[in-house]
Amino acid sequence: MSKLTRLIILTALLFISIFYTYAQVENFTTQTNAFLKQYVSQGFVNYKAIKQQPAQLEALTNLISTIKFKNLQGNEQKAALINAYNVLVIKGVVNAYPINSPLEVKGFFKEQKYNVGGELMTLDYLEKEFLFKNHPDAKLHFALVCAATGCPKLSSMVYQANMLDKQLEMQTRKTLNNGNFIRQTGDTVFLSEIFKWYRQHFEADSKDVISFINKYRSRNIDANSKVDYYTYVWELNEPRRLSNSK
Repeated sequence: MSKLTRLIILTALLFISIFYTYAQVENFTTQTNAFLKQYVSQGFVNYKAIKQQPAQLEALTNLISTIKFKNLQGNEQKAALINAYNVLVIKGVVNAYPINSPLEVKGFFKEQKYNVGGELMTLDYLEKEFLFKNHPDAKLHFALVCAATGCPKLSSMVYQANMLDKQLEMQTRKTLNNGNFIRQTGDTVFLSEIFKWYRQHFEADSKDVISFINKYRSRNIDANSKVDYYTYVWELNEPRRLSNSK
């Protein structure tokens, strides 16, 4: 077999592999959208119902294990990884359910591992090493949801590559205009601890955290406000918490 023939065969196999991956992602996106619409309402997840009927979740996690995410590029990869992260967070909760908080599960973010495209990785690795390193974007902090009521609300719509930028901006605006996420008291603004934990991400986008926030606020925070942080609420983001989370 000549070098040219081998090159043609390898190129064809690569093309087929990439085409297959994109087809898988389309299927994953469709199934995830149906799953979220069924089990997520107002940002709260019906873990109890998923635990009782786990077939959809199992199908999604099986897809996550087979999709070659590294074959994807740009917003295709970015959207697929956001969706994979949120599905696997739900999977982690359902595996241990009933629980009152993801922190009740030892190593929920940093030790528990999941098969992502054939590679075992923790949620922390998926978020920081795979997603953020390839797609540095502070708005991701409002799309990735950690199963707690202190998180931004989980969207009941799947993230899609062809509208991802618009979706992330909308999700960021929705979160940063929520009085439970940012609270002004006198000359002090109380922020979610997300802004302390990932300060460098927001400052990489804007000169400081307040400047980042004001880009998405309908009513700006005074740039001279004192900044403090309220304690993050790690209670599980499920419907029975709704009345306590308004």
